[in-house]
Amino acid sequence: ERLVDPGYLYSEKVAIVQINPATKAKIKKICGSICKSERTLPPEDWEEFTSLCRGDVRHSIHSLQFRGSREPSSSTGKRDTRLSTFHALGKILYAKRQTDVPVSEPGERPPLQFDPEKVIQHSDLYLTGAVGFLSFHSPDFFTDIEELSRAMDSFSDASILLQQTPQSAQLTTTFPDRYVESIAGRAIADANLHPAPTKFRALSAPKSSEMRRRRRENTTTMMQLLQRLSLGSGQLQLDANIGATTTFMTDHVPYMRTILPHEVNHAM
Repeated sequence: ERLVDPGYLYSEKVAIVQINPATKAKIKKICGSICKSERTLPPEDWEEFTSLCRGDVRHSIHSLQFRGSREPSSSTGKRDTRLSTFHALGKILYAKRQTDVPVSEPGERPPLQFDPEKVIQHSDLYLTGAVGFLSFHSPDFFTDIEELSRAMDSFSDASILLQQTPQSAQLTTTFPDRYVESIAGRAIADANLHPAPTKFRALSAPKSSEMRRRRRENTTTMMQLLQRLSLGSGQLQLDANIGATTTFMTDHVPYMRTILPHEVNHAM
């Protein structure tokens, strides 16, 4: 609607086609064929790469092209230091510690091999997504329920801070983002005194992310229906603020179908 006038977009001359995303197996096959011929990505990275593309074949091919042509920066001589979503998640979830640092006191643990705050800052994750991903996957890395409970307490604190609005513009650079990075990034490493044995674990998006995506899609579909009903007939003069889209289908459409069945069925 930002690019095309609704009068044209929802007219009878326009058909809106919903294109389903490509399957993960299909993208992996396509990317694998390209990687083999161009030698741009080792096979062990294909699984992570296809997950990041989210069913978009064009995006996956463009990303492969970018990765294959990327060269060290002329100013620093270093490659891009940003971490992929699952690479960043893995670092924080496994919370590996240095093995060559002696421990002097009982119960003391060696320092981490990484800086959790920097990992989150250099990742592809937004803070809200990072907290959701970490809290969703963290139970697999714990063996003690009380330790897991402490980690979840930290994730809850981080989520609450994300809802806060800074009272001063001077605080926007540190609060709440820097606080959330520290609390969420160190929650597992701090609480997990008895971690689960290290093994490969497949990481995926939380179910809540899929629910939010489907909710956005359903809301878009219902708004399109509302627009069609508003523009498709001179008998229907519906306001876009007729009500919440969550109640539009249940509270309004059944009555409209009874009164004006032809117009409603045509719009649907």
